[in-house]
Amino acid sequence: MIIIEHLTDIIEVIEATYHKEANAYLELGWSLLSVNVISSPQSSINGPCYILGWNKSNGSIKYPEQTNGFDRLRDMYDQATSDFVNS
Repeated sequence: MIIIEHLTDIIEVIEATYHKEANAYLELGWSLLSVNVISSPQSSINGPCYILGWNKSNGSIKYPEQTNGFDRLRDMYDQATSDFVNS
């Protein structure tokens, strides 16, 4: 695990709300900066928000190739959550 001494070494920051998406970034060398709890104003369901950063010492920024798949999974989760809350 790389310990980040200075946040000034972080050159890119992303948010991930799905654990598989966060893991894909971590596998590429991204650093986990924070985990926050987010809630939807339309429901009482809380979920994680992973904040990840790319350290400039890693070289060129790498992104997971399957980001669109994560977006579809997130949309499916949001719809299922909405359906559950509204039923």
